[in-house]
Amino acid sequence: MGLTRRDETTAQVEEKLASDERTKDRTIEVSAQAGKVTLRGGVASDDEKAAAEEIAQSVAGVDVVINELVVQDEGDLDHDDGHPATPLFVPGARAGGGYPYGGGRM
Repeated sequence: MGLTRRDETTAQVEEKLASDERTKDRTIEVSAQAGKVTLRGGVASDDEKAAAEEIAQSVAGVDVVINELVVQDEGDLDHDDGHPATPLFVPGARAGGGYPYGGGRM
């Protein structure tokens, strides 16, 4: 069974982001569907954010890029191990993984 068009587009964008000097050190989540690519994650500058969008737009079959990348301080960005440099704060989360208001997910 081969890759779907969505998987091919996602893989192509991820490959280009990983090989480009401007974005290769960033962990950017890519999702694609019907010519629309969404980028999520953190970058260190507006230039990196714009570069990621430009790179995604350059892939054949990409019609629209939804750029949800967030500019963050360098120390707060994901590292190569995929874990944030600092712990994330999750509003409402309790120590031990419990959730407020009856323990169900919100």
